[in-house]
Amino acid sequence: MTTKDTVKPYFPCTKCGACCKNVRLVLPNFATKDGSCKHLSKDNECQIYDKRPLLCRIKEAKKLFQPMTDKKYIDINIRDCRNLIDFYGIEKRFYPERDKDSD
Repeated sequence: MTTKDTVKPYFPCTKCGACCKNVRLVLPNFATKDGSCKHLSKDNECQIYDKRPLLCRIKEAKKLFQPMTDKKYIDINIRDCRNLIDFYGIEKRFYPERDKDSD
């Protein structure tokens, strides 16, 4: 996506690819030999973005976590994303930041 996605809940994805580095357990049919998603490009772009599974759709997956608030849901996803970035040794400049206007 080239423009900011404003549909709530808004997740500030930085396209670091951390969430796609090990899908072996959660999406085994998508995993390569090293465990990363076979649809992740070298530029950390999803090659099936419009047809990606629900697990990869943060906004749509929110409905599975009712009655959690949007803010709580996004805060948890930001925390988990940062943990994955740290785990894979990706630069901290890819840390997602909460958009103050997205609440």
